[in-house]
Order: sequence, then structure tokens, then C-alpha cells
Amino acid sequence: MDKILVALDGSEHSNKALTLAIDLAKGSGARLVLLHVISDQPLSQGECQFATQERLPTAAEVRIPGLSLRNRLGGSVERRQADLEFAVAARHSIGERILREGTGRAKAAGIGSVECRIECGDPAKKILEASRSESPHLLIVGNRGLGNLQGMLLGSVSREVAQHADCTCVTVK
Repeated sequence: MDKILVALDGSEHSNKALTLAIDLAKGSGARLVLLHVISDQPLSQGECQFATQERLPTAAEVRIPGLSLRNRLGGSVERRQADLEFAVAARHSIGERILREGTGRAKAAGIGSVECRIECGDPAKKILEASRSESPHLLIVGNRGLGNLQGMLLGSVSREVAQHADCTCVTVK
């Protein structure tokens, strides 16, 4: 095994997924690829409060390559655009922090090669796209992440990824 892709969202289960990935990489000498997917949906009220408390940067302060924002219902086009740009910028900052912490844990455990990726869009689709482009021997995801109620009702990211991944996929509880 030479490459392990692990999806991180900051949840307890994704932290356990990282622990497993680190253990397996140590035993096999595999490289780790840490992936965080930023939702392109508007911020929830809780996320807005967190972003304000943490003084996260605005979209103008964060350059995100390939960002494509879609118009949403309600309010002016300019307002929706500004709200989405702020949401993505805030989530990008959070994602960078999650990946920094994950990289720190992996390096502290003696993993020599750790790469990080941040993608923007639907989490299941982006994890599957990253898996196809990275061609890992193993893909590790948490069983339950920080998804919304819709995810619980319509099917979780981990289930979608496990069903459609081209490589071996481990779901961690």
C-alpha cells in the first residue's frame, strides 16, 4: 500500500478515521493525502456565529481557485453572492485549520509524506473525484460527519462514498 486518502471534516468520526490512517501508514510506509471538502451552501446560524467569534477572513481575503458560486433563492443576486462568498471563505479557513491539525498529528506520529487538498462542492462527489484522481490504495472516511439533517434523511456521505468508490473504502465509527 503506497497511498491512503482520508476525508476530514473535524467530526469525532473523521478524527478516528485519521487515527486509523496514521496507524496504517506507519505500518506500510504509505503516503497520506488529507482531504477536506467545503460545502458551497449558505452558512448555518451556528457557523455564522463561529465565523464571527473566530474573526475568520472574508472572501476578499481568501483566494480560492476554481470557486464557482451558484445563485440562491431569496434576496438580491449581489447579497446571495456575498453571503456565499463569505460562507466559502469561512469554511476554507476552518478547513485549513483541520488539515493543519491533521498534518501535525501525522508528522508527530512519524509519517514522512502528508499532502493536503481542499475542494469545494458536494462532499460525496468531491471525495469520489479526489479518490479517482489520487488513485489511493485505501480511502478512509468517518461514518458520521458534520452533515445536516438532509444528509441523515437522504443518505450519508460515507454511504455514498462506500457505494461508489473505485478503491477499498473503510468507514470508521
